[in-house]
This record gives sequence, structure tokens and C-alpha cells, in this order.
Amino acid sequence: MQPSCVKETNMLKIFIKSDTIGCVTSILCLIHCSITPILFMTWTSTSLQMEESHSLWHLLDYLFLIVSFFAIYKTATRTRKNWLKIGFWSSWFFLLTLLINEKLTVLELSESLIYLPTISIIILHSYNLLQPLQVKPSQSSIKHSIQ
Repeated sequence: MQPSCVKETNMLKIFIKSDTIGCVTSILCLIHCSITPILFMTWTSTSLQMEESHSLWHLLDYLFLIVSFFAIYKTATRTRKNWLKIGFWSSWFFLLTLLINEKLTVLELSESLIYLPTISIIILHSYNLLQPLQVKPSQSSIKHSIQ
């Protein structure tokens, strides 16, 4: 059985990693969203390569979404702050909704709306990284502290 300080150190590493991964992924997503219009204007001159590049480039949308989902999931399961969980999940679902709408064009929305949930996720992960660790106590640490 590991001492509680070792468990807390391991938990801290996992907690920080999920926030770090989430923050880096969101920043890369923001860069991706920012340079996409420039790249597409450049690629229009080479129409044969455009289809292939366009498809591969848009696969990054889903990659960022999947990685951010798992980073948010890990962070949300380890924080005690409900407002933070709500902020993460509402930003992620808003991002998902915007990406689906972009593919299906249900509503004509400004492309710049995608920056709002992305920046929100960056800010939330950054905030969480700067806060002292406040994880939910595990059942084993509760039993250990009682004994």
C-alpha cells in the first residue's frame, strides 16, 4: 500500500498533465483556426491538391476535439470546483456544436465564433494550472486518514 503523499504526488502529476495537454491542444486549435483561411486562399491556386489537403486539414478539427475531450474529462473528474466543470463542458459542447454546424451549415454563423469556446478552454486550463491542487479525496485516502 502506497503512502498517501505518494498517491497525492501521482495524482498531482496526472492533474497537471491533463491541464497542460488541454491548454496546449486548445492553443494549437486556436492557431489551426487562425491560419486555416490563409492556407485555403493559398491552396485555391492549386485546385488538384486542394481536395486532399482540405480533407486532411479538417481532420485536425476532430483530433483537437477528441484530445480536448479527454483532457477536460480528466480535469473535471479531479476538481472540486463545480463552476470550473460547467465552464469546461459548456465550452467543449459549444465548440462541438460550432464544428458540427460548420460541416452541415444548419445556421449561417460567423467563423470567428469558434474562438470563443477555444479561448475559454485555454483560460480555464490555465487558471486550473495556477491553482493549488484541490482534488476530490479518494475513498482509500479517506479510510487511511481515519485509521
